[in-house]
Order: sequence, then C-alpha cells, then structure tokens
Amino acid sequence: MTTEELRNIKATYDKLLQLRRDLVRIHSVIVSMEMMSKELHTTLMNVKSREALDEMYAPYETVAEKKASAERQKLAVCEEYANMILQGASPIINSVDKTTIIQLVAAKICSSQPSLEYLQSLCKQAHCSLSCNRLNYQKFNHKYHGYYNRTFITKDLKAHQILAINRAENLKLINVTLGFADFSFAYYNHIRKHFPKALSANVFVESMKFCYKNKAVPLLKRMKRAALTDFAQKSALDVYTSNVKQLLLTTPVKNKRILGVDPGTSLGCKLGLISETGEVLATGVVFPNAHNREQQKQKFRNMLKQHHCSLIAIGNGTGCREAEAWISAMISCNYFAPLQVSYTIVNENGASIYSCSPEAIREFKNMDPILIGAISLARRVQNPLSELVKVEPRHMGVGMYQHDLDPDRLKHALDEVISECVSFVGVDVNTASQCLLRHVAGLSDSLADEIILHRNRHGDFTQRKDIYKVRGINTLTYKQCVGFLKVLNGANKLDETSVHPESYEVVRRIMKTLKMRQDQVGTGTFRVKVIEHRGVFMIGYKKLGTSRERLECILDGLTEKEEVRETPFCERMFRSDVRNVHQLYVGIELTGAVTNVTTFGSFIDVGVGIKGLVHVNNAKGVNLQIGNRVKVMVCNLNKNRQRIGLKLIKVL
Repeated sequence: MTTEELRNIKATYDKLLQLRRDLVRIHSVIVSMEMMSKELHTTLMNVKSREALDEMYAPYETVAEKKASAERQKLAVCEEYANMILQGASPIINSVDKTTIIQLVAAKICSSQPSLEYLQSLCKQAHCSLSCNRLNYQKFNHKYHGYYNRTFITKDLKAHQILAINRAENLKLINVTLGFADFSFAYYNHIRKHFPKALSANVFVESMKFCYKNKAVPLLKRMKRAALTDFAQKSALDVYTSNVKQLLLTTPVKNKRILGVDPGTSLGCKLGLISETGEVLATGVVFPNAHNREQQKQKFRNMLKQHHCSLIAIGNGTGCREAEAWISAMISCNYFAPLQVSYTIVNENGASIYSCSPEAIREFKNMDPILIGAISLARRVQNPLSELVKVEPRHMGVGMYQHDLDPDRLKHALDEVISECVSFVGVDVNTASQCLLRHVAGLSDSLADEIILHRNRHGDFTQRKDIYKVRGINTLTYKQCVGFLKVLNGANKLDETSVHPESYEVVRRIMKTLKMRQDQVGTGTFRVKVIEHRGVFMIGYKKLGTSRERLECILDGLTEKEEVRETPFCERMFRSDVRNVHQLYVGIELTGAVTNVTTFGSFIDVGVGIKGLVHVNNAKGVNLQIGNRVKVMVCNLNKNRQRIGLKLIKVL
C-alpha cells in the first residue's frame, strides 16, 4: 500500500470520526428535548453523511434553539400524529397542525434509511447539469470569464474547474445551480414500497409531494455539490502533497558555504552567507545600480573571498533578472579569482513571510527581517528539507487552489508529508532545525527544543548514544526516534546510516563475513560488496540472528547512497535577451524551470515575472517535476490578461 493510499484512508477515517462526533452531539440534544424514539434512534445510527444528518436534525433544530416548552409540546404532539400516519392510521388533524405534521412526515420520509440510500445511489450514478450565471451587479472578472453563463455536465468537470467555480461563487461573481432530471415517479414508487401501511392516509400523499419538492431534491443537490467539492479538494490535496514532497526531497548541496541573494531594486540586494552547517557568517546589502557601482562590486567580492564562498543562491522574485545579469557579468570576467564562483536560481515563495514569522524571530532574535529572507534562500539550497518545513503551507507556492482548502487540513497534510520525508531520508541531529526535529517519530515540540538546547550547551552529538543524555528522552522515545536521527562525521560510521542501533550487532556479523572494517561503512567498496552478497545474506538470515524483514531493512540502510548536488547549474537559467512579457511573441523559444505541477499542466518560470503554463496536452506525455529545467516555446499569448501558454520542447 502506497503512502498516498494510506493518507486517503486516514482522511476518510478522520471524516467518519467527525461525523460520529456530530451525531453524538445531535443525539444528546434530541434526548435532552425528550423527543427521542426508537425509529429516530435507528435513523440516526444509519446516517452516512453530514448532509443527511443535517436534513434529519432540521425539524428539531428550530425547537432546540427556541427552547420554548410550549413549542416542544406542540412538536411532540405533531410527531406522535406523524408516527401514527406512517403506521397507517388516519388521525383527525386540525388545519393549524396539518402543515407542521406534513413537514414532519416529509422529514421522516426524507431522513429514512430507504430514502437516504436511494438519494445516495442517485448522487453517485446520476449525472446532472451545473449552470453558472454571472451576477450582473459585480464587476467583470477576466479570471473567471470562462465560467460566466455556461452550463457543464458534472461528469465532465475536472477538479480545478470545480474549485474555480466554488471560488467564483464565494466571491459572489456567479450563481451556481444544479439541474437533475425529474425523478419524482421513481422516488414515489421507492417510498411506497417501504411505507406500505401509510398509503391509506391522505396526508401521506401530500407529505410525499412536499418531501420530494422541498426535501429530497434540495438534499440531493447538496449531496452532489458536497461530493464534487470533496473530489476536487482531495485532488487538490494530492497535488499539494506530491509537489511538497518533490520540494522537500530536492537534492541538497552539502559541504559548501552559500551566499543567499534576495534581489531588490530600491532596497538593494539583501545578502546572507551561511557556513557548511547553516550557521550565519555574514549579512549585508548591496546596490548594483548605485552611483558607486565599483564599490558595491568590491563589497560583494570581499564577502565571498573573506569566507571562501563559491556558490551563490539568487531568489527568483522581483529584480532576479537584473541581479543574475550583474553576477553573471562578474563571473564571466573572472572578477572573483581565484574563487571559481557559480550561481543558481532559487524559488523564494514564502521566504518573506517566513522572515517575519515568530519562528524566524525566535531563531534570529533582533536581526532585520529583510536579511533573514536572504539567509533562508541560501539554506533552501543547502538543506531544502530542513528549511522549507518552516514555511506556512499555503505560502509554499505549490499546489492547486491551496488557498481555498481548510488551513488545518492543509497543515495536517504537510505534517504527514514531512514525517514521510524524514522517515525516508533521516535528519542530521547536529544541524536539523526545531521545525524539522519535531516531525521525527517519537519527538514532540518540547523534546525537539530540548535537543536544540542540549546541542547549544554541550556541542554537537558525537554518537547516537548521546541522545540518551537529552532531558526527557526515555528508553521508549529513544527507540522510536534514533533510527531517523543521523550523526554525521561522528565516532561511529553506523550512526550515519538509517540502520537502527538495535541492529548494529547484525551489521557487525555482516562486516565480519565480508571482511570489512566499520570505518569502511558508506564507501563505494562496502556498498558493492553488500549488494553482491545480498542474496546469500537473505538465504542465511537465521545465522545472522535476525528476521528476514529486518535484514532487508538493514541491507537497504547499508547500501543507501545520499544524493548530493555538487554543481547546481552550469549555465544561465533564462534567456538573457528576454526580461519581460512585452518581449514575448508566439513562436519564441525560452528556457526556465518547473515551479508547480497541477492536474491540468505545469507552471514554468521563464524569467519574465509571469509564470507560463505547459498544458498537459502540450507536454508531449512527459511527467514534469518541480525543479526540472526545460526548453519551451510560446504557443499562445495574452499580454492584457498576463497569460503565457507554452509548449514543451525538451527537458534539459
């Protein structure tokens, strides 16, 4: 079972738990009103959706809010008459109570199990029309003009279209209506089969008609809209988690000092230089277009030379192209000699918001927020997983209509993806941030703080056993978390692997068989030998004193090879002669990077301030991923609406 399937199962489970909590609350309210009956209890226990629960509770909700004893007494009498009618009796009803009784009988019919099952079946099988009518009193919005005064068949709607329609409706730009074919004859026949005794009562016929028009049809429409929205939001969450996972698992640049450059115009380019472990070494601001340009260049060069930094990370925001041209010109004339300087373009989504967050203030104390953003850019290149977890989910710049999703649901999805990534690659306990440590299995916010505090007081951990010394870490917690916490360049080479310390003795037996030393763990020779003898070890797993399943995990941990990106890019990201959308025309070829992948296409940063879209029909069947460098051609262009349509030529 894949992680995505597990996430979907958990989401369904959480949804059912919420339905159960709502059901228990409504059950207690009706009991407190002394109006609970066996039939009502059975109906409640068979409710399968929130819409059905709301429909069933509607007649009691008004009375519960009024809390008037006279109103409750009247409703109790009317409900008794309603039950008698459903059982086939024909009580004498006065004209005042008749309307209330018809409404109660209709509510009981609609909320009955046969009716709900029929409507749920119809909701899944029947296709209906969805009409979007523009509200004329609102200003024309070009973004949603494709949905104005149009009718869609629900089975043909894509997830992004549903989300767009929902957003336009919430903005009061359009009015949305659902249209079903008349199913009254089939519905009446279905109800008659399950209430045969009630057919003799004249009120029952009126109640059926009232139920169909005022209960069943509106409920069916709500169920259909809820199903469409649920499908769209689930699809949006899948897109978001897939993109975030690609971002977090971006290959890091290790063992390098990096200078982060947050481009700007009037405020200049903010600089933040970090060490190999992510510590801040220097900060500053340069103004490439100032009158003293030579002095600004010297200031920039001196910072690189002083700290022996040869890699620059440039944010892709406003002023990126100018900063790239300025730095590229200096590199081309060997201005930084003897340093061999290179640069890369970094997606800066969420960096500015993070720089003003409580998390950033706690870490950087009194540092200017504009400098924190530059430091964050450098760290995104050095350790994407550790840095991107600090960004608020909605501001990561990936996904599909993620701003319309429930923030708690989005945050929960992000937490699960981070935990999955941490479990997949592990974290360096000596450099991991508190935000990352708290996602390690077994660790809480407070324990993550304690690890950081212990690290600051006593220095780096030299072996995994040292984690025992952290306050609050007991034996159970240690067993849970230690397999995901790595100690690089420590006293024990096995601490650099994902092998759990409980299995170290098995590893020593493997090394003895291979005639290898512990200090050779992680080397190419060691990995090759383990791979060559894997079959032998799997056959003789009992001799090694372990189970087959655990041995498989051990061998995977011993043969894993961490991917490290040494040289991010060797050439310019964008075309140097194209810097804004007004220089584009249909047919021009561009280069850029994939920044977001959705169900309908991929967004490409081509360096003109607006991201272009490679629609799925123009992607040549290639599954693009975030970070891919691509060559594309402009196939359609609307400068007024700031829309760029692209066609994929090739992945670089």
